[in-house]
Amino acid sequence: MLSDLQLNSILEDFDIAYWKVNLFSKEITWSEHFNALVGNPEIREDRFEFFINQILHADYRYDFRIHFEELLKKNEPFSFE
Repeated sequence: MLSDLQLNSILEDFDIAYWKVNLFSKEITWSEHFNALVGNPEIREDRFEFFINQILHADYRYDFRIHFEELLKKNEPFSFE
C-alpha cells in the first residue's frame, strides 16, 4: 500500500493534481501540486462555489451539482468518473 507521500510524489511526477470535498461542510481542499498546475487563484467567493464555477470543467458542472445534492439528500454512495 502506498503512503500519502508516495502517492503524491507519483501523481506530481505525472502532472496530476487532485481535490477532495468534505460532504458535510462543502469544504474543498486540493493537493499542493494543484496550485502548480492552475496557479494560486485569489478566491473571493465560497471555495465550493469557486471550485464549481472556475475549476470544474463546464461540461461537468450541472451533473456534479445534481449528483452532489442527491448524495446529500439520500445519503447513498455513488461513483462518477
